[in-house]
Amino acid sequence: MSTQTIRSIIINQVSRVISDGKDQIEEEGRKNMDELKNEIPSNPQEITEKLKADINEKTCSKEGKEKFDKKINNELSKLQALEEPLLKSNKKLTKLYDNLSDILNEEGAVGVINSVAGALQPITDSLNRVIAVSPVALASQISIGGVGSVNGLIIAQLIDKIDFGKSKVREISGLINSIPNMLTFYKDQAQETVDKILILKNKIQTLEDNIIKLKLFILTLKL
Repeated sequence: MSTQTIRSIIINQVSRVISDGKDQIEEEGRKNMDELKNEIPSNPQEITEKLKADINEKTCSKEGKEKFDKKINNELSKLQALEEPLLKSNKKLTKLYDNLSDILNEEGAVGVINSVAGALQPITDSLNRVIAVSPVALASQISIGGVGSVNGLIIAQLIDKIDFGKSKVREISGLINSIPNMLTFYKDQAQETVDKILILKNKIQTLEDNIIKLKLFILTLKL
């Protein structure tokens, strides 16, 4: 795997996840949670007050019960309509949280990067050993009959290989040395995004819990 491939993983699978996460939080944050909260009855008494007018001596009749059930089902439908966007938002944020957790725990794409970096280290060690003995091979060609046309070609090829090897060592070593700092940077970004996700998820969960309590309360009125 080339160093370019690793950079591609960092850009497309690490940096993009964080960037998408920030966009997603901004999108979900634009949804007016406070406005939605105001649409949810603050306590069961509010629902009781709405239904109180329909609770009378006629409620026990078949027609009265059907009318009362219709009122109850209407209240349940309203709560369901409020709950659906919350569930969708929570699902999106949970998926995003899981993706960012892979970065923080150095799993997924980050785990691949670490594995590749570990595998590249022996390659640089091998290249360094080859470069270290290459002057000996170069000297042997010069000492054999001077620098003739054949030896000159071999020497030129050896020099090219030495230069290529040194270039590769610098490239790979530079990447290996830069990975820890890059990962620290992206993990900090991921943690910042995760913190915002958790705050938003807590707000959503509180609203969901309130809706569930109200739905359960309304269902008891049907018994």
